Amino acid sequence: MFICTGNAGRSQIAERLFRQLAGESAVVMSAGVAPWDHLHPMAVRLMQERGLAITGQSPKSVDSLAHQPWDVVVTIGDPARDRTPELAGNPRRMHWPVSDPADADSSGPAAQAAAFRVTIAEIEQRLPEVLDLVTLRPTARQLHLAPGLSTLYAIPDRGHLAFDADRQIPALAQAGFRCLEFNGYFGSSHYSWDVTERLQHLARLAADHHLAINSFHAIREYVTVADARARRRMIDLTKANADAAAMLGTAIVVIHAGLPAGVERSRGEAILYETIAELADHALTMPCRFGWENGAPGLTAGEHLAWIRKFNPGSLGFVLDAGHAHVDRNLDDYLGGAGLRLAGLHLHDNHGNKDEHLLPGRGAIDWDHFMAGLAQTGYMGPLMLEACNGFHGPDQVVPGFLKEAMAALQRLREK
Repeated sequence: MFICTGNAGRSQIAERLFRQLAGESAVVMSAGVAPWDHLHPMAVRLMQERGLAITGQSPKSVDSLAHQPWDVVVTIGDPARDRTPELAGNPRRMHWPVSDPADADSSGPAAQAAAFRVTIAEIEQRLPEVLDLVTLRPTARQLHLAPGLSTLYAIPDRGHLAFDADRQIPALAQAGFRCLEFNGYFGSSHYSWDVTERLQHLARLAADHHLAINSFHAIREYVTVADARARRRMIDLTKANADAAAMLGTAIVVIHAGLPAGVERSRGEAILYETIAELADHALTMPCRFGWENGAPGLTAGEHLAWIRKFNPGSLGFVLDAGHAHVDRNLDDYLGGAGLRLAGLHLHDNHGNKDEHLLPGRGAIDWDHFMAGLAQTGYMGPLMLEACNGFHGPDQVVPGFLKEAMAALQRLREK
């Protein structure tokens, strides 16, 4: 879905051009955040000159389409970016800062036509990137309840890189996993994510084995630390993680954040807002967004979700870590309040006292209750395990563990 302000010009043009480009590979629609009651005559005329009639299209409100599941959403112009609501389907979001050619309406027919021609050319130039998302990247709906595994299962040990992609990607695919979360939690000691050639190799290897790299877990530290210099380092590193994630084609970049310790609450809230706002602005330029994981210091579940909703849904979603929520006794609060902001999952079990990262069914979480609650959220996407076979280094990655992990996910899928 292409969204602009009035759904009279830019998004209608994008809809028609993309329908021609994508052919049968996509169902394409457009909408507006403040729709006109008619198409812009210049848009109709110039598209007709190309032999691409748009007279059969009509302006419509994005609100009327918000509860249909969407795979890819492109906002065109800042009003559309800022006013597009939460949308069903856990879509990938892109934003184009393309100005409104209707602003030239008062400048005469020649200037008006020139403005629309420039807009059409810019839209046409950007459409291949959307086609890549549609044809090359699995959507949340295609991965719905698909088995996924975080590379956290491979823990750095004795200076060795934990995630040996050449060995483990084929093993994951053979075990039946359809997607994975690349874990940058341990930095480059886990995998050389900061080396372009290594990222490209990982992306190719995953594609060759039909594994989608759905998410990227950013650094382990909380990005909202009180010390200004340390916070700047965390923000810059998190942005670098997001840039690497974009190269891998991921949809979600998982972050840790909360109220920083050691400062008054008002100051802590200011730090939190400034930090998340900067990250959100960075994400708006990318086909991936940040996912703020629960376990946010200083915030209740309700406060955490309210903070997430302060920011654009195209830049910030919520990642539910079932194990953390079980320890914090707020799993039902998150399941009941997350709604369409739920962008990803971390599934693992524990006995309610500490983070153990056990396979589901080996701890005390009521997984029947969890899956019923998950269905009520409207969540669309994979079942991503963040379990490990004990924290014992890379030698733990054996076919036996992958088989047990797949069996645990299958049991969840049957609930």
